[in-house]
Amino acid sequence: MNLRIARASASDRVNEEWVQVRNSGASPVDLSGWTLRDAGNQAWKTLPVGTILAPGDYRIVHTGSGESGLPAGQDLYRGHSKLLYPEPGKAPNLVGDGAYLLDRFGNYRFWREYPCTSRC
Repeated sequence: MNLRIARASASDRVNEEWVQVRNSGASPVDLSGWTLRDAGNQAWKTLPVGTILAPGDYRIVHTGSGESGLPAGQDLYRGHSKLLYPEPGKAPNLVGDGAYLLDRFGNYRFWREYPCTSRC
C-alpha cells in the first residue's frame, strides 16, 4: 500500500488537492471502514464498505466536496471547505504535513509525510 499527496496552492480549488491510496501489493486489500486523516486532524474520511483494492487499484480522496464515483470510479470526497496540506515553511505547518491511513481498529498502517527527508 502507498499514499501520494497532491497539494494545491492557495489559489487552487479545494478539489485539486487530494490523496491517492494505492494497493502496491500482490493481493487484494479490503479497506472497508479504514480511515484517512491529515496530520492536523482537521479532516477524516472513512472509506465506504466495499472498498476493495485489487493489486494496482487505487482511490483518489479529494479534500473538497463532490459525488463519489465522479468524475471517475476511483474518486471519493472528504467534504472539507479549505485546503488541508499547506506548503512547508508556511504557518501553521512550518515543517510539513502528512496523510495517515488507519485500519478499522484505529491502528496506523500507512502514511506519507512531506517534505520527505529520508528513504523517500
